[in-house]
Amino acid sequence: MKQGENLVEQPKLRSPEVQDLVSKKPTWPLRWGSLFILSLIVAAFFLARWIKYPEVIEGFVQLSLKEAPLEIVSVEAGILEELRVKDGAEVTANTILARLKEPLDPAMVLSLKPFLSDLKDSVENDQLFSDFYRPKISNGGILQENLSELFKTLAHYQALLKDSLLIQSLAFMKTEINQHRQLYTVLYKKKRLAERVLRNAKEDFAGDEYLYKQEVLSKMQYFEERNQLTKQELAVEDLRKEIIENDIRLSHLEKEKLELQRQYQQDITTSKGELLKQIEGLSNRIYAWEEGKLFKANFSGKIRYRQKLREGQYLQAGEPLMVLIPPGQSYLGRLEIRARGQGKVQVGQKLFVKLDNFPSAEFGELLAQVSQVSELPSEAKANTEDTYWVYFELQGPLVSTYKKQINGAAIMTGTGRVITEDLSLLSRIFAPLKEMWKRQG
Repeated sequence: MKQGENLVEQPKLRSPEVQDLVSKKPTWPLRWGSLFILSLIVAAFFLARWIKYPEVIEGFVQLSLKEAPLEIVSVEAGILEELRVKDGAEVTANTILARLKEPLDPAMVLSLKPFLSDLKDSVENDQLFSDFYRPKISNGGILQENLSELFKTLAHYQALLKDSLLIQSLAFMKTEINQHRQLYTVLYKKKRLAERVLRNAKEDFAGDEYLYKQEVLSKMQYFEERNQLTKQELAVEDLRKEIIENDIRLSHLEKEKLELQRQYQQDITTSKGELLKQIEGLSNRIYAWEEGKLFKANFSGKIRYRQKLREGQYLQAGEPLMVLIPPGQSYLGRLEIRARGQGKVQVGQKLFVKLDNFPSAEFGELLAQVSQVSELPSEAKANTEDTYWVYFELQGPLVSTYKKQINGAAIMTGTGRVITEDLSLLSRIFAPLKEMWKRQG
């Protein structure tokens, strides 16, 4: 029997079902399953390494405006004559917002402020003030009496500064004093010459007296020489007298000059003090008038009406009119945290704030940075855990993580969380194992 025939005639070793299963091509999960699972493991590894799972410390947040809004109220009762700004308008510092009805012209009153400032500078520097700068005042109203007294005192003060008669008197007196000093020099020189002549005359007389005793010189000639000596002595005494009289006159002139200067300076000082006092008084009256009749912006910001306002409206004293909101609305904030984990909070770490007034699902969160961490716990209530304050600042305008602008109130509350360690999910998973390994090692 042939070999091929033997093979054909051998009994079949597999059943048809097994044969079909062996001959059937496997599906792709069976062919690629291992690779797929390995890919999932690798992807999960990289996702765990990429996904952040930060460590946070949460707490209660309080926010307050860095510069509080200014309440604008009516200091005096009166009729609102002019309303210059609308609700929501942006204004700059010193802008006049509104004014009450008043017989005084506001432009005239406000023109007095630079006038008084320039006048004060001139008076303090003892300078004449030009009438060219004097404001034109037709009706001073409640300020008229102060203005009249001020201009009267100003006229007197300027008259003292340019008093030509007094200045001439002082000039003449100064000239006379200089002349007497020159006369003293002349008399002193003349006295020295006379004293020299007197010494010579005494020496000559001593010789004549010797000759007279020797009976060489006659008695008449002797008396004549003695008379000449006496005249020289009298001449010296007269010069001394003139010098003394000149000194006395010079002293009197110096005294008169000092007295005149003292009196003049006293008049200047008195008038100057009175003028400065009146300038200060009038400035205070204008300030009081501005406070009562004008409503001004103390700083730049936004105006919001507290009520519906219209010109001609009667206002009560103390009635609120507007609120001046500072620009930017920068806030100072503090986060109250528990003592546990307080040491992990450091300056510069990120801090996210959720406001109660603005749901985070709709408006998002506000991002800030830790600026300071309190070292001592805040005052805690009985049977409660110590808490610490974490301080931060939010610069206006406030924009959330959803790019939405937050127009908040003066004081707001919410919750906050500090990102202390921004670790990945993989690091979080292996951190306990790493710590266990260190302990066993």
